[in-house]
Amino acid sequence: MVKGVRFVDLIDAGDPVELATRYDAQGADELIFLDITASSDHRQTMVEWCPALPTKCSSPSPSVVASGR
Repeated sequence: MVKGVRFVDLIDAGDPVELATRYDAQGADELIFLDITASSDHRQTMVEWCPALPTKCSSPSPSVVASGR
């Protein structure tokens, strides 16, 4: 997971599941994950961590995982 403003100067923000767990504990009612470099890197969307969300968070309903592909 990365953080940035307008998709510029992206920095590594950590593991998506760990961050989702933190946001869930803070009361998030929706989680949206965008793999913004899948298209430019010519690869499939990274989704291998998605099955862990329901076991770690109560809020991934609704949740969205998307890319530019």
